[in-house]
Amino acid sequence: FVSLGSFAICMIAAWYSYQFVLLEKEDGMIAFLNVPTWFTEAIIPFAFLLIGLRFLSHALVLPELHDDQP
Repeated sequence: FVSLGSFAICMIAAWYSYQFVLLEKEDGMIAFLNVPTWFTEAIIPFAFLLIGLRFLSHALVLPELHDDQP
């Protein structure tokens, strides 16, 4: 249940960080060397998505197959 809850939280964070990146894209600011700010911040929703998928895969695997159990 913890992994499923963590998955849900990561997906919510990915959604809102994606919305943040869209707002930054509309703003049109430049971070450095003509690289848009939104491009540098795009890693945030991508990372939350990957972390969430890892939690989901952890939740779907049978408990006896987990490495962290004695």
